[in-house]
Amino acid sequence: MYNKIKNSKYVSKDLSIVIQSAGISKNLLKTIESIQKSSLKPKEIILVLPDTQKNQINFKNKKVFFVKKKN
Repeated sequence: MYNKIKNSKYVSKDLSIVIQSAGISKNLLKTIESIQKSSLKPKEIILVLPDTQKNQINFKNKKVFFVKKKN
């Protein structure tokens, strides 16, 4: 269920985190940073953002989906 990685942290094979947001904000970036620093790391982080954010984002190692409708 878990794979050990450096610094005695673990990656879950089964845990994905989905974050839906109306846009990119400092709080969103802090949330992602906090998730990445946690002792149990998710297999993936999936972001759902408005398609107006396409040119404003460059996240590595994350799946990003853009939607036309807000909320």
